[in-house]
Amino acid sequence: MKERIKVLIVDDHAIIREGLQKLLEDCGEIQVVGVASDGREAISKANKLLPDVVLMDVKMPRVDGIEGTRMLKERHPGINVVILSVLEDAEYALEAIKVGATSYVQKDVSADKLVAWIKEAHYGRRHVYLPSGSDVLLKLASQVSSDEKVKLTDREREVLELIAAGNTNKEIAKKLFISAQTVKGHVHNILEKLEVADRAGAVATALRSKMIE
Repeated sequence: MKERIKVLIVDDHAIIREGLQKLLEDCGEIQVVGVASDGREAISKANKLLPDVVLMDVKMPRVDGIEGTRMLKERHPGINVVILSVLEDAEYALEAIKVGATSYVQKDVSADKLVAWIKEAHYGRRHVYLPSGSDVLLKLASQVSSDEKVKLTDREREVLELIAAGNTNKEIAKKLFISAQTVKGHVHNILEKLEVADRAGAVATALRSKMIE
């Protein structure tokens, strides 16, 4: 039996959490492992449940979806985040992608598309859905692409330098005092940002662009 995608739902409205939980579990390919009411609770739940995908609302009290996503990606870079929002605002979408969200989707999306995009997010494939028009999406995609091609976090740069020195994930984890799973997440993000298929390609690209010595 194919393993189901583990999803954590984060929304401050109980009725929306319950509705999303039923909708996702009815599809049979997704397992809702937990729910949270804001970004801070999402971090706590993610630490324990280790979901594959977090479905995150934007506007929430205490810690909103943007800040919650940033905090989550710092701790668990391998977890993909789908922002689900009522806000049709390219600036919010851009900010969400910049802090590490895989996708930004408005809440008027159909159930079938939401399920499909959660599956895509599980594999790190990006979707931005704003009904306001393709011109906004093209501008957004251009800005995001430009940022990501040149911007690695300090930790990602450390991991990349250790990869270039010939270290395995296990060796990198030991040297940086982090888990092998966290290293795997950093490697995934590095490959995606540099738009390469493997570690050798990442090192070659980084050396050509002088990201590392």
